Amino acid sequence: QTMLADAKPGDTVLVGSAFTGVIEIPEGLKDVTIVSMGANADKIVLDQDNIDNVTFDGFSFDRTDDNDVTIKLTPDKTIGAVTFKNCSITGKGQKVTDGLSGKNRNTDITFEGCTFSGVGRPVYDEFGGIKSLTLKDCLPMTLPTVCPGLRRFREKLIRF
Repeated sequence: QTMLADAKPGDTVLVGSAFTGVIEIPEGLKDVTIVSMGANADKIVLDQDNIDNVTFDGFSFDRTDDNDVTIKLTPDKTIGAVTFKNCSITGKGQKVTDGLSGKNRNTDITFEGCTFSGVGRPVYDEFGGIKSLTLKDCLPMTLPTVCPGLRRFREKLIRF
């Protein structure tokens, strides 16, 4: 986590294959790209203030835990734009696994070139809390498959 704490705007942080565990984003991280170089991350936690314009590129998650979340947003924090590029989230458990879950009314989430497989709820907008959601070139690409029961997104901006 030290590598992210030292990141400055405009930096690209490489996360190597020796990394295992949870990626926790430090407070104030802005304008940074985090690239997986074969990292074995378990999940990404966005639970600090003043995070904005952060891109995760090339992360793959094989979820074997039941009722677990891969990317967790925490409410009541200032989290702006977060982008996930070229990612894959694969659920291998017996019960529902969420890709992204949480509630944060200030957050703009983009998934670009991502694949969701065996994931019960690729995007679960808990209590209607995500400001906007953009899905570009993701599989599966149908709204009911990506976001089942998406009544909460009725008044929100969803782009394909």
